[in-house]
Amino acid sequence: MVTDRRKFSQENVEQLESNSDGFIHLDRNLRYIYVNNKTDKLLDRGRATMVGRSINDLMPELNPMILKAGRKAMEENKKQELEIYSELFQIWLRLLVCPNSDGVSVYYMDITKRKQCEEVLRQSDERFKNIFQNSKIMMAIIREKDDCHIEVNQTWLDVMGYSREEVLGRSLAELNIISGISQVRWREANQRVRNKEKLFTYEADFRTKNGEIINTLISTGPLQLNGEACRLSSVIKDLTREKNLEVELCRLDRLRLAAEMAAGLGHEIRNPLTSVRGFLQLFQGKAEFADHHSTLQLMIDELDRANVLISDYLNLARDKQVERSEQQLNSIIMDMYPLIQADALVRGKSIFLELTELPELLLDENELRQLLHNLVRNGLEAMEPGGCVTVKTFLDGAEAVLAVADWGVGIKPELISQIGTPFFTTKVTGTGLGLSVCYSIAQRHNAQMEIDSGPDGTTVYVRFKVS
Repeated sequence: MVTDRRKFSQENVEQLESNSDGFIHLDRNLRYIYVNNKTDKLLDRGRATMVGRSINDLMPELNPMILKAGRKAMEENKKQELEIYSELFQIWLRLLVCPNSDGVSVYYMDITKRKQCEEVLRQSDERFKNIFQNSKIMMAIIREKDDCHIEVNQTWLDVMGYSREEVLGRSLAELNIISGISQVRWREANQRVRNKEKLFTYEADFRTKNGEIINTLISTGPLQLNGEACRLSSVIKDLTREKNLEVELCRLDRLRLAAEMAAGLGHEIRNPLTSVRGFLQLFQGKAEFADHHSTLQLMIDELDRANVLISDYLNLARDKQVERSEQQLNSIIMDMYPLIQADALVRGKSIFLELTELPELLLDENELRQLLHNLVRNGLEAMEPGGCVTVKTFLDGAEAVLAVADWGVGIKPELISQIGTPFFTTKVTGTGLGLSVCYSIAQRHNAQMEIDSGPDGTTVYVRFKVS
């Protein structure tokens, strides 16, 4: 046994020799004083030949890091910890370098398996982050204890319109993203996750930053992140388009029903009405009915109203022939102006035109006159005396736009989606067919109708594609 080994008590030597971890004792010049059995086997040089030699001679690969740690430990009289990889031995080592009276003691252990596990976890974490951040579906990680977002992916931010700084650390309730029946489902999902159910799927309406409502199918499940209980919430499907399609199909179905009613009954009802109206006019001209003149006129007015209603039905017919030709939209508006202005003056209101030069469009003049008349009439009926309806035309990219704006009280936001549905109306005496006719005309012209309404009035946009 080497003489320097006697620096350690027999008890210490036995403990160091049986230890599965390595041990090296170096003097103040960082020369070997003692190495245990583990180190002897690892270096395979013979302990007798190592004592008194510099660590730089025997472990040049690890020398710079160990030398630096050893000198620092002696200078600061403070233990140093480091992890290093040995290319020579193909292992990871964790070193604890402790200063003592005659140098430093180096304790080390093989941490290769731990490092391999950490690498597997790191790669797994990296893959999760890549999937999370690059996913085309909305994903959010929510802390269980306070329902706050601790991470959201870019798709979530793009769809909802928020910045990351606005979202992180705040809950859905604070952001006012979810409301109504969706809140009940959200709370139920949270409770199921707390009850350790693996996955819960439910529908919810999300409100974006700009106020748009999107219908979503959400999947929520438990997630442990850094030892903290969380939930991973994923929007597995955006149902907005499907919900809108359902509404549109419902509207089209009612249009179809109205069209079938128009085709089956319109002409048959009109004929007897015309006969009755003719006899009433005849009676008005007879002296013996002079006392009943006002009553007869009222009956004629009601028949005329019924005739207008039948005309609206007929305008909804799906097989209506459209004779489109190149027309100037502004010319049609100018031709209509005296008529709509007279209608406005009778009601104590006015019409203002703001027309911009447009290219010629493929239009059916009679249908466009009907469209304009209905939109202006709706605007006039929505206002008190003294109000003004503005008729504008302008170009917006590849679209020519007709806009009719009024000064009315506007339409409630929850009713906007129902506007244009046959038989739905916000007016006491309305039939709900006027705007339905407008939608049908727009559809036959491959145009889009949009409604923008607020407390200061309503604007209806009709967007025609410029060929």
